[in-house]
Amino acid sequence: MATLRYIIRGCGYLDGYGEHPGTPFLIAMVVMGFVAGAQRGLLVGLIGAGVMLAVFGSMYLCGAHDRGRSAARRAPTTQQPRDEPAACFRSRETIKTPTAEEGEKP
Repeated sequence: MATLRYIIRGCGYLDGYGEHPGTPFLIAMVVMGFVAGAQRGLLVGLIGAGVMLAVFGSMYLCGAHDRGRSAARRAPTTQQPRDEPAACFRSRETIKTPTAEEGEKP
């Protein structure tokens, strides 16, 4: 099940990675397979698209798995409570910094 989660996660947008770079290439290859086969008929065009999807789709999914697994390793293991925003989204007024009056030396 973890492998399937990595693949699904890797096919989409990932923070720090962006979109999967192979998506436009995969779409182009499937369309070319369809066009090449469609010269002999619609059914042959669908078979051509399926063959291209099987060949290039397997490589695409391998890349998606690698991206998803790498992103999962880089993600922090602890989560912020839902009612409290992450530190990067807090404004400067809400972040309390100790002052010299509170006993902290400058």
